[in-house]
Amino acid sequence: MELKELIAQFEQVEKRLLEVLAERNELRRQLTEADGDREQLRGQVRQQADQIKKLQKKQETLQNNFQKQYNITKIVNSIGADAKETAALKGKIEAYIQDIDRCIAYLSQL
Repeated sequence: MELKELIAQFEQVEKRLLEVLAERNELRRQLTEADGDREQLRGQVRQQADQIKKLQKKQETLQNNFQKQYNITKIVNSIGADAKETAALKGKIEAYIQDIDRCIAYLSQL
């Protein structure tokens, strides 16, 4: 082989090596960016999981309150008193329930 051929081959190898290094650097940059995106998504997943837990608690509380209101209504309706006394008792109980609901709402905000 002649010296010119060796120099030409060396230059081709050097050029290819530079291309491979550039590709490696680009892939490292993309990997770093993907790692950042992954961490950001993990944070979002944690926030959403926390939000789901809070909403589930709120739903459970609302269901319990509804069940209590339903039970109180059944009790009031089952009382065999006259209509006037039943209506007055039902009004008082509903007022108490509204007060309790306001207290729960206030405590939920704390």
